[in-house]
Amino acid sequence: MIETPRLQLDWQLNGLDLPRDTMKLLYLVLLCAETALPIGGVVTVSATSDGF
Repeated sequence: MIETPRLQLDWQLNGLDLPRDTMKLLYLVLLCAETALPIGGVVTVSATSDGF
């Protein structure tokens, strides 16, 4: 878990080998989530059989 003063990131993709383009997209989504949560919160990134 990564924690900043406003945002906590619960990254549940440890050991999962993802293509570079997918990782770039996930990090872009995280940047958008940081902006969308002005008072903070917890963002969980996990994989399911249908996607993320």
